[in-house]
Amino acid sequence: MIYKNFLYFIIAVAIFVTAPGTPNDLFPVFQDILIIPILIFLFSLHIRNSFLRLKKKHRENETYPGAFRSGYLRITNLSMIKAIIIFTLEIYIFDLKVIVMSVFRLGGITFTGDIIVLAIFILHFAIIWYWGYKTVGKIVYLSESAGKFISDNIKFNLAIVIPWLILTLGTDILKLLNIAWITENSGSPLFQLAFFALFLLIFLIIGPLLIIKLWDCKPLREGELRNKILEFTEKEGISFKEILSWNSLSKSLMTAGVLGYFPFFRYLLITPELMNILSAEEIIAVVSHETGHVKRKHILYYLLLFVGFAVISSGLMNIINLIILSSPLGINLLTGQAGILGISPFHFLAGTFSILMFVLYFRFIFGYFMRNFEREADIYCFDSGVDPAHLVSSFEKLGSGIKEKKGSNWHHFSIGERIDFLEKCINDQSEIALHRKKVRRRVLGYITILITILVLTMNPLTRTFNEGMERKVVIRALERGMERTPDDHRLYSAAATLYHEKGNWEKAKNYYEKSLTLKYDQPETLNNLAWLLITCEDESFRERRRGLRLAKAAAAIKTEAHIYDTLAEAFLINEKYEEAVEASEMALKLSGGDIEYFEAQLTKMRKYLSISGSTYRL
Repeated sequence: MIYKNFLYFIIAVAIFVTAPGTPNDLFPVFQDILIIPILIFLFSLHIRNSFLRLKKKHRENETYPGAFRSGYLRITNLSMIKAIIIFTLEIYIFDLKVIVMSVFRLGGITFTGDIIVLAIFILHFAIIWYWGYKTVGKIVYLSESAGKFISDNIKFNLAIVIPWLILTLGTDILKLLNIAWITENSGSPLFQLAFFALFLLIFLIIGPLLIIKLWDCKPLREGELRNKILEFTEKEGISFKEILSWNSLSKSLMTAGVLGYFPFFRYLLITPELMNILSAEEIIAVVSHETGHVKRKHILYYLLLFVGFAVISSGLMNIINLIILSSPLGINLLTGQAGILGISPFHFLAGTFSILMFVLYFRFIFGYFMRNFEREADIYCFDSGVDPAHLVSSFEKLGSGIKEKKGSNWHHFSIGERIDFLEKCINDQSEIALHRKKVRRRVLGYITILITILVLTMNPLTRTFNEGMERKVVIRALERGMERTPDDHRLYSAAATLYHEKGNWEKAKNYYEKSLTLKYDQPETLNNLAWLLITCEDESFRERRRGLRLAKAAAAIKTEAHIYDTLAEAFLINEKYEEAVEASEMALKLSGGDIEYFEAQLTKMRKYLSISGSTYRL
């Protein structure tokens, strides 16, 4: 299987797509901009030292090539996981996405910002590839030069990046066309999940075409081996558009794989080094393994598992954050000794839980299925009529003759474990049916759990619950902050806004007034209190003249569309219709996105002006 790098990039895309687009304010922006390069630099030093330790170990104990290469791959894989963790911290804790989007977002277009963020993520991997080559590249024979090795790896991963960028650009274009459904729902978890699933579908279709162009894949030359492979696949009823020699990346790479699900986009890839060390019979055994993946439809299950990660991370993470943050420990975390921290509490822990979910999900859930899918592909040789002894001997050659019992990783059983299971099946072929039954039951159980999570977390009731919990937690934290720093006007303004949204007019009014007593020249607080006094559902709270004074004060400090819209409403309720029209025209002029709302408001003001001589009143 050659999907591991794809897995890492899909995870990175999922983290980026589902990350909040608003700052968490944990650190000032200038500190975020300073910390991110320092973090990358420290990561580079750590990766360099990891590979140097491996090189030193090799010099001190001339390990056999297979073991040394296994050590190199182990460090590389672990480093990639660390890179994803660092990237998650940069996105969630240090506002990387927000910073980039604020600089490179052109109108409604996010495409440029997406490219920049993705380039930063690739930089993390490039550091791994660079130090891997510079320290042990000549021992493992990775490539002719560090530059070519990095270039080959980038091209390797562009096959998954390009479909995502195409989809992102398409979504941006739809937003520019002002399609209401896209604009209204683009920030919802369900939309993001659908976006991610569509990305996977597009990749499934066009990904193989990109891959064969980017990976230096050439048709396997005519000869006895090619004929034997074609004869075998035809017998198994599996068709490939082409059988390819995969010539890029490490020249010592020994692997094979199937790309694509649909026959007209499906390719069989075999590296030259694998063909050099295995006999024709062993190559057919490896092809049987890859055919097993196709027959058992594993690629569809992998897509399901990727979508499952998006479902779980999007659906459950916010609920888990809310539950923890609503506890006394969570409230204390949100409030320092000097009062409330200037952050969005739900984004503060988002990075931590995102990392935790990533580790747990892919280590224990995705890894479990991947290991068992590999084992299911191994035992396909019993269906295809291939002598399992040939698969055993190919494993022994790949492992340099060592049947290690340990060494299984999160996505593969060790060579020794795979050989043992094959031998177990040779002795008792009922083990084959038992394993397939186990896999089938686990997949059905996973689908059931996934549907349950989807239904429970993506419905409107859950969204309402989350919003209610969010207000409750923030209000508790704000009130704790007020006890510690009673002179901080920001706390009262924030609490007032939440009570206003909740419909608790009395508390909202009191907190707005308390905040303005501490500091009067707050345009947003002035504006919000003015809106409450002129539009409150409970007419006993309405004070139209005072509301107008507050709206004027807000407009004198800050020139924003929503502030002039409030001013227009204040003029209207005070029967100053010409002034209402002027303020509404100004609001429309200042509006950036929701033009329809401000046009409707202006139409309403003009209507009142036209009938102002009648007895019509609000």
